[in-house]
Amino acid sequence: MALGVTACSQSLFEAFLSDDRAKTFFHGHSFTANPLACTAGLASLDLLLEKKCRDQINAIRLQHEQFVNTELSKTHTNLFRNIRIMGTILAFELNTGKDEYINPLGPEIMRLALGQGIYLRPLGNTVYLMPPYCILPDQLRKIYRFILNLPDLISKI
Repeated sequence: MALGVTACSQSLFEAFLSDDRAKTFFHGHSFTANPLACTAGLASLDLLLEKKCRDQINAIRLQHEQFVNTELSKTHTNLFRNIRIMGTILAFELNTGKDEYINPLGPEIMRLALGQGIYLRPLGNTVYLMPPYCILPDQLRKIYRFILNLPDLISKI
């Protein structure tokens, strides 16, 4: 569901602020105030405010921290670097010798992950794990096992 937003400076906003239709800023009209998208967005915000959702977000973060501290940071230390967690996002870089944003390893990792029913977001040599808040602990462990097997998978690419 698309919902358009236009961001601009205060002076630009004021230049179009008028009851005169000729001064209308005709941009984003296809999606402006889509009532269904607004309803979905508000429902999503309501869910985010629920204690159950906040608890799930915290559980994912804690599971990430445990994985990083007990497994990832101690395994293949020459491959995984700059490991970081921000909320439910876990990211790390692969030490491949090519630190470019468009490293061809990223699409290969995505292809291999998708073949196992896992969605990762590699950008170049940086891999991002951004699980949905409804993910189950066993599903997250499956992703962690895939990550731990990356050295073997990379060697076959």
